[in-house]
Amino acid sequence: MNTPASRKPPADGRTVQRRDEKPEPRLPHERDQSADDQGAPPTDVGRQAKRDLDKGLSDTDRGPVLDRAYERQKEPPNEG
Repeated sequence: MNTPASRKPPADGRTVQRRDEKPEPRLPHERDQSADDQGAPPTDVGRQAKRDLDKGLSDTDRGPVLDRAYERQKEPPNEG
């Protein structure tokens, strides 16, 4: 089976994301896990996150709060 040229990986080992045969930007986890991105300098967002943690600021991710609210909605209503 022949692979179309548009589907072959780049010769330099870069990871390329494609959708509908067109390159598209990588998601954060795809950048972190790509072989060609290992050893890259930290991003501005990463440096800011490090500074925030060093200052003692807390994570503002709403995931845990929203997860608890979702779980409460799934509970059967009280019949009392």
